[in-house]
Amino acid sequence: MRSTAPGADIRLNASTDGSVYLVAAQTEKGAAALEAWRPFLEDGGAEAARSACPTCHCFDISQENRMQEGERFRCWDSCMFSSYTEMAGHH
Repeated sequence: MRSTAPGADIRLNASTDGSVYLVAAQTEKGAAALEAWRPFLEDGGAEAARSACPTCHCFDISQENRMQEGERFRCWDSCMFSSYTEMAGHH
């Protein structure tokens, strides 16, 4: 499998028939996680389906105010969330 998600430690790809996912480590951290999960994974003979975007990199900047302190943070976002394209004023 060719890496199309350079920022990911582990990549999931659907099999050609969509019945299972193929798991591949892309970093040492990912390999260590897969080793820890080995009892829950099965080896199989499935072949990966071609995909254009296996990992989403969209994010949102949010903030919370608490009395005289505030916090601004970056969080994961997805075009599948209903509020993804919502603009100010709920348009």
